[in-house]
Amino acid sequence: MSDKSYEGISDFYDSLTEFVDNEKKFNNNNKVVLLFRLALELGGADDEMGLQEMCYLMSKLQYTTLGILLGKEETFNGILEEFDVSRTTPN
Repeated sequence: MSDKSYEGISDFYDSLTEFVDNEKKFNNNNKVVLLFRLALELGGADDEMGLQEMCYLMSKLQYTTLGILLGKEETFNGILEEFDVSRTTPN
C-alpha cells in the first residue's frame, strides 16, 4: 500500500489491535462479535458501501482466510484497494 490515502493505516490497525487486546473485561468471543457488529453497522449504514457490499467483503475475507489456511498464495493485500470508493468513478 504505497498510496497516500492509506498512509497511517498500519498504525490505525496496530492501535485498534492494542485497544482490543488491552480490554480485559470481555473475552475474545465477545470482542469478535462486537467488532463484526461494529463493522456491519459502519459499512451497512454507509451510502458508499451498503449491506450488499459488506456481505461481499465478508465473503472475500472468508475466502482469503481459507486460502491462507490451505497454504494457497492468498493475502489480504489489495482488499483495501478493491473496496476503496475514492478510486471508482460514479456512473
